[in-house]
Amino acid sequence: MEVRLQASEHQAVFTVRDFGRGMPAELIQGSRINENYFGVGLSGMRERVNDLGGSFEIQSGGDGTTITVSIPLAADTSEKLGLAPGRIGLVNRDGLRPQ
Repeated sequence: MEVRLQASEHQAVFTVRDFGRGMPAELIQGSRINENYFGVGLSGMRERVNDLGGSFEIQSGGDGTTITVSIPLAADTSEKLGLAPGRIGLVNRDGLRPQ
């Protein structure tokens, strides 16, 4: 699994990627998977990102799934979070390390 956070002066881009077998298209679209389950996690994340004026994208295939979220930031937000413009943070099992 790979987790990245990149901030610029105007936006933060958060990416989560796994290297599994991918997701069914029905789940990505937030549709009903079977008679007993509705996928609300992804649709809930998509709603929250949209409420913040951002974008939410899922790419999935046989080599894994990538979820990318872009959120607009106020000019001083990235500084308050300690994210220098253009800096990328990579999070893995060992913790955060700048890239």
